[in-house]
Amino acid sequence: KKMAAISDGKLLLQGYVYVKSKKSPDVTKTYWDCRRVRLQEGKSRAITAVRQNGELLVLSSRGGPQPAAGSTRLKN
Repeated sequence: KKMAAISDGKLLLQGYVYVKSKKSPDVTKTYWDCRRVRLQEGKSRAITAVRQNGELLVLSSRGGPQPAAGSTRLKN
């Protein structure tokens, strides 16, 4: 199971920070890019949805970000 949360308009997924890219036309899905995608240093993206009970679902994540200098990985 993938651990994910939304905080300050950012998606925190498996220790990485993603920024909102867009919402689907029917507003049921949110598309996210790893912050490094915006810097053209990564390719990781995620798609989420929220169930009626408020549970956050990660529908898809691909191209997992790779830690590097200036990485967006969160420390526990």
